[in-house]
Amino acid sequence: MFQLLRLRSLTSKALSTVVFLYLSETTPPILHLRMLLAIFVLVFHTGFLPPAIQPFLVPGKQPILKNNLPLFQSEEPLQLNITVNTGALFTDRGDNPQYHGGKISLKDSLGNMVTLDAKLRIRGHFRKDKKICRYAPILLNLDSSAITNSTAFAGQNKLKLVVPCVSEELIEREYLLYKIYNLITPLSVKARLAKVQFTDSANPANITILSCFVIEPPEQVAVRNGLIIINKNSLNPEFLPPSDFNRMAVFQFFIGNTDWSIQFRQNIELMAPNTISPPAPVPYDFDHSGLVDAPYAHPAEELEMSNVRQRRYRGYCLSSLQDLDPIFTVFKEKRPQIEALYRDNPRLSPSFQKWALSYIADFYTIIDQPKKMKEAFNYPCLPGGTGSVIIKGLKE
Repeated sequence: MFQLLRLRSLTSKALSTVVFLYLSETTPPILHLRMLLAIFVLVFHTGFLPPAIQPFLVPGKQPILKNNLPLFQSEEPLQLNITVNTGALFTDRGDNPQYHGGKISLKDSLGNMVTLDAKLRIRGHFRKDKKICRYAPILLNLDSSAITNSTAFAGQNKLKLVVPCVSEELIEREYLLYKIYNLITPLSVKARLAKVQFTDSANPANITILSCFVIEPPEQVAVRNGLIIINKNSLNPEFLPPSDFNRMAVFQFFIGNTDWSIQFRQNIELMAPNTISPPAPVPYDFDHSGLVDAPYAHPAEELEMSNVRQRRYRGYCLSSLQDLDPIFTVFKEKRPQIEALYRDNPRLSPSFQKWALSYIADFYTIIDQPKKMKEAFNYPCLPGGTGSVIIKGLKE
């Protein structure tokens, strides 16, 4: 018995080392197959999967949530009244912004006005800079114990509220990218538009009305898809399920977004059915994409790109581009619905509608023409390109 326990202890340590090296971005791909074989042999000879393997995919906090909460079941824009000391809130943009007490009022399912206690604080990094954005993103911390099931906020606690940085049209442009990925896959973050009236509690006559949107919390995305959140950096993208990673990478190419990475979970959440399965990537935060074309957005210098409207495929090098064919098929099937989001959209200027539809059409030209498709999606294979650049970004 002592020998068996000692063997299991040694096996656990060996597996820890092998799995860590396998998941590491710095491990040469040529060693991955040998490491998988080593893992198989170790597990086969002990007859069990040691717990040592599990810490490498660390589950995030998994709250008990109900599925199909009402907030993101409707397309109708929310009408919210937020009363808070707006001067104190919007100027609190330091490294450690504090919560500010306030109240949020909205109508319930019967049309009656309901007022909820809430705390609000500034969040984010880039858009928190007052030199860049007039208004910074906000985190709403609701008193969940006081929320009735008759309001859209039933079951909610903390919500990210995206507010206009430099113009309200940019809100619509970014919101539409969430809607596009919702069309491509249910493993995506939902969003809902909101018209928010901010009333200054220090001076009630001071009222600001902004077009905003709220973002579905990642825990709810996970529950909706029967998954859990995985908090793990430094994962090699090739460890992720190929179909999930490739779909996400093609979408990022479609919208012209390079501001993401798996290794640092930059604008990416990782979700899996359990702690030992490869996680799928779920993207969010698209304001630096070409299809938003924000005036403050610029690609990382390391990518050597002229502007965010330039598309750059940032997946890994594929041995066969046929792996992308099923994904291209989905995009082609969804093209009418995608384009319908832009046509005759009253929240978009006519000039941007025209440009956006042209930008979208360019994507379909690329995937429909073999030569252009190979040139675009083989980019990570080029030895002199920037396909190996990793965007570190900042985590809140």
